[in-house]
Amino acid sequence: MGAGVCSHRGQVWVIGGMSESRGKINLIHEVRCYDPQMGEWIRNIPNLPYPRAFIGAVECMNRVFVMGGTSYADSDIYSDELNSLDEVIYFEEDDRTWKTITPMMDPRHFVGAAAVGKSLFALGGLSSLEEAIDEVNVYTETNKQWHKCTNLPVSLCGFAATTIPSILN
Repeated sequence: MGAGVCSHRGQVWVIGGMSESRGKINLIHEVRCYDPQMGEWIRNIPNLPYPRAFIGAVECMNRVFVMGGTSYADSDIYSDELNSLDEVIYFEEDDRTWKTITPMMDPRHFVGAAAVGKSLFALGGLSSLEEAIDEVNVYTETNKQWHKCTNLPVSLCGFAATTIPSILN
């Protein structure tokens, strides 16, 4: 539950999430990929730097980006307290590591993630205070900064978003 999902290089990536074990909710830091040609799940991507759930995941510029989400208050130490994240990371295939870019303007989980050309979009979500967000922010590769793009017609969280081909750029 609460995993981020996107496609990349012909595979379906399932990133993070949460599971239950013995009545305890655990956040997940694993990344699993489904290869439809092989018909199997493979585990060849390094774990996220720390566990997180309710992230936005999207492919942009031939990379997988993970936006926001929620994690333990101390990042990797189990806690009943969860905080929204402003962090944005991407998987660098050359050295097989997760790297960070400029954080989003506000921490959010249940964020919608989309891409248009070389721009990332963070749509809506929930704050750490569980308040719905209506703001849409965009990150442009050119200036490597986030800025407010627009507002959603209504505050939304936990919805699917998609990527639009770069012909609109």
